[in-house]
Amino acid sequence: PVPADAASLANGKLMFDANCVVCHAPRGAGDGPAAATLNPKPANLRVHMAAGHTDGQLYEWISQGIDGTSMPAFEGRLSEQQRWDVINYIRTFPGSP
Repeated sequence: PVPADAASLANGKLMFDANCVVCHAPRGAGDGPAAATLNPKPANLRVHMAAGHTDGQLYEWISQGIDGTSMPAFEGRLSEQQRWDVINYIRTFPGSP
């Protein structure tokens, strides 16, 4: 994991806005512009943060994608640092422990 400092959070927001908002929406509720066309619907990240998923689980899902969903693998699209920054950023969403 990467420390959740100001630089990481700012970069995580940039990466989230560029890659995730279309499905997950700006605050992670899973109701972005593309959500209506996806089956199953994108995860509500607020619920997943409240559920207590570990950083390792989040990193794996972001890196490898999730089978049976529209969640793509970002391992080849975002650097390791960028994926950790996204995790730090989504940890700021309501519902996060």
